[in-house]
Amino acid sequence: MSGRLGAGEPLREEQLSATLGVSRTPLREAVARLRAEGIVVGEGKRGVSVFKPSVDDLREIYAIRMALEALAARRAAELAGPDDIARLESIYEALEHTERGHRWVRRNRDFHLTYYAIAGWDRLLKYIRDLRIQSEPYVWMLVAYGHSAQAQAGHRELIEAARRSDGDAADDALRRHLNHTVEKVLSELDERNLS
Repeated sequence: MSGRLGAGEPLREEQLSATLGVSRTPLREAVARLRAEGIVVGEGKRGVSVFKPSVDDLREIYAIRMALEALAARRAAELAGPDDIARLESIYEALEHTERGHRWVRRNRDFHLTYYAIAGWDRLLKYIRDLRIQSEPYVWMLVAYGHSAQAQAGHRELIEAARRSDGDAADDALRRHLNHTVEKVLSELDERNLS
């Protein structure tokens, strides 16, 4: 996630075990979890490698995310109360004062999941959480290449839509927010000849 290992780079169990100073059993468990989250890919004897971004993958994940998250954002904005708004404002302020990196990505995820939890649909939240995990390498790219400032503007729009109980505005803000990520990451993939 930090970019220390290159996209598509093979991960060798023996080497990782020695580098990290852990036995193979917890390492295998960690790799299985990373595979489930889509951060590493591969199976069995051939081993695993670091996730390699692709245009098709990006478009598919974000098309699905957009449909699910727009639904959650609309419903959340319509149901949000003063305590919900205060929690969102708190996360927003923390993001404002967080250096771009791992902590920022985690707080960005917290903002969105807190927002969608207001909708009160646990199944929808689970689907969104799973997709967000799969798309997090793309969020890392967005942050690493310096495009996260616009994300904060999108967060502000989502908060204001919730403050007004305006589901339409939340839906629109969310779609623009996710489209921004797709456009910027596509541009970076193209510029770096990774597409």
